[in-house]
Amino acid sequence: MYSPCKGVKAKEREVVNPTWLSPEVIKGENYQTASDVYPFGIILWELYTCEHPFGEFNYQFHSELEENIVGGQRPTIGNDCPSIYSKLMMDCWDGDISKRPTYESIIRTFPDVIEQLCPNLKLTEITCTPLNENTTEETDRPESIDVDGVDYTIHDIPDIVTKFQRIRETIQNLKDLKREFDKREKDFRQREEIFEQRMKEKEENIEEREKNVQIVEDRLRDMLRILKVQKNIDLNSLSTLLPSTPSTVESETEKSETPGEESDVSSVGYQSIIKL
Repeated sequence: MYSPCKGVKAKEREVVNPTWLSPEVIKGENYQTASDVYPFGIILWELYTCEHPFGEFNYQFHSELEENIVGGQRPTIGNDCPSIYSKLMMDCWDGDISKRPTYESIIRTFPDVIEQLCPNLKLTEITCTPLNENTTEETDRPESIDVDGVDYTIHDIPDIVTKFQRIRETIQNLKDLKREFDKREKDFRQREEIFEQRMKEKEENIEEREKNVQIVEDRLRDMLRILKVQKNIDLNSLSTLLPSTPSTVESETEKSETPGEESDVSSVGYQSIIKL
């Protein structure tokens, strides 16, 4: 993982996405070995969270992300992350190059990290020797790794990676389904509120119409009573057409009025009935 471009100016880089670039590379300084340790910390964060680095901040442009990385921003580490693992991540992506660990020290730290993350993982057959020009390809390679009674070899890595990718895809699909469900639930709630509001308005309109009908009935009853009392006309046949509920409004004819006024009122009432 050592950079073949050590000593080359970062401004000559061809990488556009700054997600895994160290601050000094973004600023255009020389590549250093520690510049390759920084992205290793980002990768450790990806392995633990199964999410895209800096995706939580929703940056629209790479320039925004670069500015914040140089300013010290890093992916958020959850509280459930083991302390030894989170410390390794933060040491690797430290903004100060001199404080970043070397790969040799990282390899020496791995057994303790793995033991805390995977207590059932047996490391008796694993040797943590960094590769160099004196290390052969076949020596120092673990024959197998025992995980919960199952032996895994180097040839099983492609299958493990494939399974890991499928798990990530499944998690992403579940997140997409949850977002779609939340969206539909919100839409349903809005429609329910609109329906309830319309039903309330209809009920209010019905009550208002019932009041108006009652007012009209009362007025018709009073008019019939005036005609019956003042004109001595038997209008029982007409009154039977109205509801049997007695009117709560008293007839104006029962009040003390002059004969002329009574004649006028009854005349008007009679003419109204004739028009009906």
